[in-house]
Amino acid sequence: MRLIELGDANSFLSRSSSLLMGAEAENQLLLSSALTLARASAGRSPRLSFFIIENNGITEAAALNVTHRRFLLSTSSREAAFFMGKEFANRAPELSCLMGPSEPVLAFADGFAHGGGTPFSISQTQLTLRLTQLMPITPASGMWRVAKEKDLKLLREWSFAFVAECNLDEPPEETEEVVRRYVESRQLFIWEDPKPVAMAGFGGITPNGVRVNMVYTRPNARARGYAASLVAAISHKLLASGAHKQCFIIVDADNAPALKVYERLGYRRVSESLEMRRPPDLMSI
Repeated sequence: MRLIELGDANSFLSRSSSLLMGAEAENQLLLSSALTLARASAGRSPRLSFFIIENNGITEAAALNVTHRRFLLSTSSREAAFFMGKEFANRAPELSCLMGPSEPVLAFADGFAHGGGTPFSISQTQLTLRLTQLMPITPASGMWRVAKEKDLKLLREWSFAFVAECNLDEPPEETEEVVRRYVESRQLFIWEDPKPVAMAGFGGITPNGVRVNMVYTRPNARARGYAASLVAAISHKLLASGAHKQCFIIVDADNAPALKVYERLGYRRVSESLEMRRPPDLMSI
């Protein structure tokens, strides 16, 4: 086995697409990130690094390292993930956050510790859900519409609250940029009754799918079906467009109410993923 660093997203995809597409749902976050970067044609970036593990000419693991932020790992054999972790204990001992399918992430963390790196611990467990056929529901009162520039102030406030509630590692300026970009590209929607009560959007496009995200309901308007109605409307729009065969949602495994809502819409569990972090007191060692 050998660890290979690739110079840009296009090179990375040319060497890893077979592996990633072999488990499109499980690799949805990594695959959509790489595809977005490839479309941007940004070339080499000091903040981004692309890696694969190659064994006898076959790519057995792939990863995207966002410097000082997160390390996105693909599906892989335990051996390939362990090998990559051991290599990164020397290459990037400051690595602080791992994300990806549960078994490869655990194997990477084991390899990292075996290579002399300080240990990681699980900070969050998430489930990837997939929808291919929407189940009918009775919509909540009100209606949905595309978000507009006039909504930016409110949407920023909701997005900051969403990031805080989900314990996401996302700086405020990045959150603001995502909201602005989603509004400009008409990827963010609002449910009104008659005032805005919920938002949701879509992104993370892969060859066969798209991810519904940023699902948030104003605290005093929850448990009234607004989010379910908005997610159903967006999911129907995406599937009916013919551009996507499936929709994905990533949800915290402990969020039983959200899981119940999504499964009622027809979303089904596909895979489990982990976020692992190093304790702050070990980061400076």
